[in-house]
Amino acid sequence: MSPISCPCAALRPAAVINAEIRDLVRRTRVWDEEALDALARLQAEWRAAVAREATLAA
Repeated sequence: MSPISCPCAALRPAAVINAEIRDLVRRTRVWDEEALDALARLQAEWRAAVAREATLAA
């Protein structure tokens, strides 16, 4: 099961998601619709993780 489709994906730390975004950007040669969709999903997941971590830190 890929990390994106895993129900536990929402609980991954922002740093882990950020590393996955950097890896996607590094290995993507052609930014087709599939690659852009993957990036958008990871960015949305990262934003949610940052918000969750900020709430927990407060």
